[in-house]
Amino acid sequence: MKIKKSLFFYLMSDYAIGFFLFLFLFWIFCLNHLDIGEIAIARNSRTGQMLLQDTPGWYLTSPFVRAAKISTLPMVVMIPSAANVMNIKNVRFNKEGWKEFVEVQGFHCHYSMKSILLGYAFSGLDWPFLQILQKVEVE
Repeated sequence: MKIKKSLFFYLMSDYAIGFFLFLFLFWIFCLNHLDIGEIAIARNSRTGQMLLQDTPGWYLTSPFVRAAKISTLPMVVMIPSAANVMNIKNVRFNKEGWKEFVEVQGFHCHYSMKSILLGYAFSGLDWPFLQILQKVEVE
């Protein structure tokens, strides 16, 4: 026995597909999520305005806003060496210095934050966005 599918069935399936496509695109372009131990620097590409998102949770933004996530958890950075010298520092990103970080580094997604902090930790300068928690320098 063959079941006839009505016009209503076809219309509802098209609407359901469109609805789920809309939800997916809304999630991609208008929502970003922060976990505990993360901050995000959000930049509106139309106005150039930047703001700090520092509370964990979901953020609803315009489709023209991009958010670059940065971990604020401590991380170990070291200069690898075959010599008997150990240069290890325990560092973390200081969220109070985020404006200076953007001025120096620029705005983009920071996928290799450990490498970026390694360079600033061993530069010999004090940076407002870098907090050195512990140094180990043994020769």
